[in-house]
Amino acid sequence: FSVSQFLLRVLLNIVFVVFLQQGAAGIFRSFFLANLVYAVPFAWVTLKNASFERSALRLRQSVAFALPLVPHRLSNWALNVSDRILLQNWVSLGDLGLYSMGYRVGMMLAAMLDAINLAWAPFYFKTAQEHDGRGSLARLVTYYVFALMFLTLGVVLLSREAILVVAAPRFHPAAQVVPPVAFAYCLHGIYLAMVSGLSYVKQTKWILAATLVSAGVNVGLNLLLVWRYGITAVAWVYVASEVVLLAGYLHLARRWWSGA
Repeated sequence: FSVSQFLLRVLLNIVFVVFLQQGAAGIFRSFFLANLVYAVPFAWVTLKNASFERSALRLRQSVAFALPLVPHRLSNWALNVSDRILLQNWVSLGDLGLYSMGYRVGMMLAAMLDAINLAWAPFYFKTAQEHDGRGSLARLVTYYVFALMFLTLGVVLLSREAILVVAAPRFHPAAQVVPPVAFAYCLHGIYLAMVSGLSYVKQTKWILAATLVSAGVNVGLNLLLVWRYGITAVAWVYVASEVVLLAGYLHLARRWWSGA
């Protein structure tokens, strides 16, 4: 569903933006229509697998599990948009456009990571309960990390050519932003594989804690460096915040997983 929905969005973007010349409004229309189309199969699958039994215990457990994830999601959102908000105040609109172009190319892994993450969590929970489940997960994560690094390398090596093909000459310097952004998304992909361990042992409060620390590092370093080094500093600060995030999750996951 996620992969096909992404492909539908791309197709609708081409129709609305390229053929119908609707600009930014066309992007929003394609996003809305793709979500509208897939609301039906998503709702059908959800209702088919849902149970409407009332249970105060399950409600309390669900709230305790999910409540820390709300500010966690908000922190992730702040982590993703704070760079551009700060750039608006410190760099020219031209540099902001270069950063946005390079960021878009560097985040080509995002759609794949989102699709994998939706399938990974239930697979992780099921496999962790099986005999030698931890060994199987360790091997699979190893292969996943190698594949992710290979894809990241491909994005970095081909990014300059991609920008030369699709963008006007004034956007060609955006290629300098792509390597750190792609590397940051690679680290984020590894984090997605690790974070399921904390969810499995129901320690979502530590997920929130690590995310808040990472967001603080991101905003703090941006305030310190963006006014002097511009868009290049912002891209590498994104890498630094992902390193902090991943290191925090690795430490916490190992700590709680060993006692599970």
